Amino acid sequence: MLLDDENTSYPIEPYVAPPCILRCYICQQYDDHIAAHCPNKDKPICFKCGEQHQYNPEC
Repeated sequence: MLLDDENTSYPIEPYVAPPCILRCYICQQYDDHIAAHCPNKDKPICFKCGEQHQYNPEC
């Protein structure tokens, strides 16, 4: 595909959006599932420290 700007032509390519990265906000795993389908709902992982407990603002 070419873009014609007066006397100069530029090759262009269609925009391809980067792939979305899935992240589960319960167990913090990437590219596997989201929180709605988490198999570890009873074992949440803190996103701040990585330990197994519910989110705590003082963590």
